[in-house]
Amino acid sequence: MGEEPQNLPVVAEGWRDRDWNKLLSSIEEGIVIPIIGQDLLQVMPEGASGPTLLSRFIAERLVDEFSLPPAFFSTKMTLSDVVCRCLADGMDSYDIRHEILGVVNKATFGPPEALCQLAEITGFNLFVSTTFDPLMEKALEKVRFGGRTGTVEICSYDPKEPHKNEEVSLKRKYPAHPVLFHLMGKLSVGSDSVVISEEDMLEFVCALQSENRLPTKLFDELQNNHLLLLGCSFSDWLARFFLRAAKRRRLSESRPVVEFVVDDWTLRDDELVLFLQHFSRSTRVFRSGNAISFVKELRDRWLARNPNAAIMTTPSALAPQGELAEEMPEGAIFISYAREDRADVELLKSNLDIHGLPVWFDRDKLKGGDLYEKKIHRNIKTCALFLPIISERTERRTEGFFRREWKLAAKRTDDIDDSVPFIIPIAIDDTAEAAARVPDKFLDTQWQRCPGGIVSAEFAQRLRNLVNSKVASQQSKPSQPVA
Repeated sequence: MGEEPQNLPVVAEGWRDRDWNKLLSSIEEGIVIPIIGQDLLQVMPEGASGPTLLSRFIAERLVDEFSLPPAFFSTKMTLSDVVCRCLADGMDSYDIRHEILGVVNKATFGPPEALCQLAEITGFNLFVSTTFDPLMEKALEKVRFGGRTGTVEICSYDPKEPHKNEEVSLKRKYPAHPVLFHLMGKLSVGSDSVVISEEDMLEFVCALQSENRLPTKLFDELQNNHLLLLGCSFSDWLARFFLRAAKRRRLSESRPVVEFVVDDWTLRDDELVLFLQHFSRSTRVFRSGNAISFVKELRDRWLARNPNAAIMTTPSALAPQGELAEEMPEGAIFISYAREDRADVELLKSNLDIHGLPVWFDRDKLKGGDLYEKKIHRNIKTCALFLPIISERTERRTEGFFRREWKLAAKRTDDIDDSVPFIIPIAIDDTAEAAARVPDKFLDTQWQRCPGGIVSAEFAQRLRNLVNSKVASQQSKPSQPVA
């Protein structure tokens, strides 16, 4: 490593283990926000000989769609170049955006591997994208929800309506669904606030310098957390403006958080690196490897440190299912939940289905009557395990049929030896055990954290062992009538 100017912060060369461990520890604490840039969007179009950037793919398609002259095409052509040429030829910006949307929607490739690897790092629950495409959303859906759509909370910045879509709370430690914030707008039908050219970028950045047009909740998070800028490749002026807007103070002022810049472009800009060394002492530039290799290394190290955080990625995990069996199968796991938690419970069940675990829960939650109550009573009396789902929603509800189920399960433990597990409370958010509104019996056993309904492989195996043990025990006894 070459010598750095005296009294200036070290700009990271290749990181040592302790450097990685510092970042990983911060991710585990939930105080790192990944900022996703276009360099991570390496896609594989159908029939292509190798991967290409999404922006390059879109630019090439627009050249064909708008029949631009072949002489215009070059290896250095950018999407902004194509948009500018189209505008110069008198095309309407709405038509250009609509054509770009058509190209993206017709694309047959899936989310890039780097984005899927990023989604595997469950310490990240707030993602900020500087691109307009849905690829990060699709990566999160694929990795964390088995491809089920509508499971990621999407926000997008609009300079004309800065607080639009910001109702979502960005400060939940265990959100039911990850949050993806499109800082430069999100392309959709009729959208006119989205960055597709350098002029659009200029307008967005200028808006972000104005306090009355700032997405306040998001920038509170950016200001108070470490930032991991991955493949953003901001130009000199844009990098300075972005960091200044994100930190909402002079960059030379001391701050307790840092920014990690990982891309190929920054290293080529000596003036930007020198500026960061002099005036942004909390900014670190990763010198070895590009953003894609960095993400892979970060994912591998995350899983090595957090093996229980591995999540199932089987695409069929959440395929549409038929009606749940009316009768509970033998040795099944009974899931008790409030109807407001239905979506997360569906995900949890699907995760358990992958491991071949028999699960039963009432999907309707609206039925009533004596026969219904007798069935619930019978199933709680015969299930192998009872999993009450606990959340901020159950905390808010002082009444509900699920509370009757909880009391029935607690009563059954009176007939069960204390050494035999039966009730395994599952918290799907950060609800604290000590103050939770649950039966006292729920506090006698260790709770399991399954944020948003995501089940770790280790927990699923633990349930499998318990169920197998219960079934084997029951088979060794003579059958008894159910009261």
